[in-house]
Amino acid sequence: MFGGLIATTAEEVANSLEYHLTGPDGTRGEVVLDDLYLSADGAIGSYRLIDDNQTVFAWAALYSLDGADIAGRMFSFAYGDGVPPWTPLLDEGTKIYDRYLTAWSQPDPETIAALHSPSAVVEDTLLGRTWSGGDAIVAGIDDEAHTTLEAGPRPNLMSFHLDGHSKFLAVVQTTGACPRLEARRWFSQNGLIVGDVRYQHVSSARRCKLDLNDGWWDDLDPPDLARGVSNLKISIDGDVVEVVISEWEQLDFVRWVSERYRLGLDSVHVEAVWFPPSLD
Repeated sequence: MFGGLIATTAEEVANSLEYHLTGPDGTRGEVVLDDLYLSADGAIGSYRLIDDNQTVFAWAALYSLDGADIAGRMFSFAYGDGVPPWTPLLDEGTKIYDRYLTAWSQPDPETIAALHSPSAVVEDTLLGRTWSGGDAIVAGIDDEAHTTLEAGPRPNLMSFHLDGHSKFLAVVQTTGACPRLEARRWFSQNGLIVGDVRYQHVSSARRCKLDLNDGWWDDLDPPDLARGVSNLKISIDGDVVEVVISEWEQLDFVRWVSERYRLGLDSVHVEAVWFPPSLD
């Protein structure tokens, strides 16, 4: 856990969950799951805890999985605002995160590879890719250099500190034909990334129709897909507008807001409307 505590019995786990599901005054809070990210043997959940005073606490849970069963989990509060006592550790993660996004803003494989140690390993298990060592990382990044990365929605950086080691969870936004979110779990040493495990954002993967490897998730019943749509083009007063959305209801919203604009403006031409997870 973020405080270095270990819960190994059913009672300890129950007490740990009770602690995280209540606010500072011990009253029950509302827990909202914002995003879910998957790897072949793990998952990351991004949550918000809203207490009775409407104070919002952001945190993430990192799950290790054995098949479809949870084998372990660690919690981290968001520390993006530098709240003590995590401020000194924030600096290390922020520097890596900022350097990473800068390198990816105009992708150059050599520059990006320099952020990793010579023996680093990058794994994207759902897409079936593993890059081990500097040359393989350069080659892998070169294959991805058609896209850029931006910071994901906040909180986009969290950390775990256990047994003297720091691990960071970074959320990034890819650009390209189908913008999507990804979470990346970094193991750092001396300011360099020695391990990078990628987690695919569930909604983004569905919307972008990623060709993922088979795994335990195939046996799970997803939410009602009838509510979700991919990129869709609709006609509004003769103009064709592309709507990149996840819910049918947002089509009505696009039409409504377009009509309101046109009541007071003579010529508004909208080519596309993007909803989360795209930052566009």
